Amino acid sequence: HQVYNGKKMFFTDSGALQTAGKPSTWQKIDSDWYFYDEDGLRTIGKKNINGSTYYFNQEGVMQTGWTFIDGHWNYFANSGAMQTGWIKDQDTWYYLDKDGIMLTGKQEINGVRYYLNASGAMQTGWKWLENNWYYYANSGAMKTGWIKDNEKWYYLSQDGIMQTGKQEINGSRYYLNTSGAMQTGWQWLDKHWHYYADSGAMKTGWLKDQGTWYYLEDQEGIMLVGFQQVDGKQYYFSASGAMQTGWKWFDNHYRYFEGSGAMKTGWIKDKGIWYYLNPEDGIMLVGLHKINGDHYYLDSTGAMQTGWKRIDGNWYYFQTDGSLLKNATTPDGYKVNEEGIWRQAVAAVNGDADQSEKKQEASSSIAEQPKQDSNLEANTSDKKEKE
Repeated sequence: HQVYNGKKMFFTDSGALQTAGKPSTWQKIDSDWYFYDEDGLRTIGKKNINGSTYYFNQEGVMQTGWTFIDGHWNYFANSGAMQTGWIKDQDTWYYLDKDGIMLTGKQEINGVRYYLNASGAMQTGWKWLENNWYYYANSGAMKTGWIKDNEKWYYLSQDGIMQTGKQEINGSRYYLNTSGAMQTGWQWLDKHWHYYADSGAMKTGWLKDQGTWYYLEDQEGIMLVGFQQVDGKQYYFSASGAMQTGWKWFDNHYRYFEGSGAMKTGWIKDKGIWYYLNPEDGIMLVGLHKINGDHYYLDSTGAMQTGWKRIDGNWYYFQTDGSLLKNATTPDGYKVNEEGIWRQAVAAVNGDADQSEKKQEASSSIAEQPKQDSNLEANTSDKKEKE
């Protein structure tokens, strides 16, 4: 080539000016393509030809493939035409904007969010970006909402950020561990036990797990322990949260819980023996008590007594129903006063003085059995409805 008036002019081997005054035309020299304008000048840089954009280097050679231009990467097909939009190169996807510039970083394309790394390659799977985890589908689209990966469920916010910890989602509460994985079953959180169903939703209310009943309070799903009121009834839960039945010793008193777990009050018969439980707090009474207008005597085990009993130095007679006999004569011929007390002086007047030495304190008509603090954590009543 020769330079005339500051421009490169290209000539054929015969010395003729390339294009020889013909309209703009393509020329292939060796294996390279060139484009000459009407003046026979080779085109350099970007040029739109018949609706397509091409790029020619400083020697006028048409470029193909990846080309770095003005601080940006562009891609030109084998035909030399500049590409825009999605392209696949060596099994990797890239995106070129309307000016052919390769994009990087987070990008929203046609309403879908993608992540293109520093090399422009579209990313898939988990990505750690700006101190948060994101997940991109095989299509490259950023996921939101629930996703299942390697048999584990994760939740991504509307911004695509993977969530951790306690989360309320669509009205249900979930727990996602530090890796974002949705948790199920019993979880120890903030010094309390919670239970999450197989769906991941936090449970509240009554829960039956492996044959044992538990109660999870309605607001925070905390597993209850100890003496608790549920739906107007009193229950007792062990330290492990298991609902208890039968006799339980706590707060220095015995109480009785039926098969449904509800605390009993009033009279109960257990293994043939009658007991009385305070209506106010369910405490098993012992000693002499007035119940529904009659006096009864309950021994140290709580068992209702019948027959003769010596209490605080006085003799009393309790009938077969357990009530104290008053102002009457006992079946064995002794008179008791209006307080139910047999007084020896009264007996002496009636010639019964010698009987005082013969009188023996009667045992309950039914043999007392030792009370056991039951630790039932299974096989509770069918009356409790599973939620």
